Amino acid sequence: MTQVNSEELINDYPSQFRIFKKSCALRLQIDKPKKKYGIGCIFLQAAPSNNGDGVKNGYAWENEKISVKLGFNDINSILYGIKTNQDVNLFHTYNEESKSIKFSPKTGGGFFINIEHLINGEKIGSISVPLSNEETGSMLTMLNFSLPLIHNWI
Repeated sequence: MTQVNSEELINDYPSQFRIFKKSCALRLQIDKPKKKYGIGCIFLQAAPSNNGDGVKNGYAWENEKISVKLGFNDINSILYGIKTNQDVNLFHTYNEESKSIKFSPKTGGGFFINIEHLINGEKIGSISVPLSNEETGSMLTMLNFSLPLIHNWI
């Protein structure tokens, strides 16, 4: 019988939460803090499908994805919005570049996530990802779990 060192079981890089649709894909990944008193984040990325099918040709992760770094306040806003079934509007800006992230409840359950990327006020890209009730519930679980990890509490 092989003995396993308990340190080998530690997952320093949690796997991504991924959702694949015909026209787009979404992925979220927890980035734990690198320093003892640092704070981590969640990277949210969305990409359109190549040629609009998302099956044979995959997704445009290399050149058309939109990436957003979600911090503690962003995550709290998203959690509150999902739990109360309300719109969440987030806006990030850095120099001339800005990104808006909107979570909107869908009629019949679930959410739409709309991500827009602008440079100097000009729209560079926009991706809308529909989430089912089940996908929204899974995202809620992942976001709740992420809070102690990004704060280095565990």
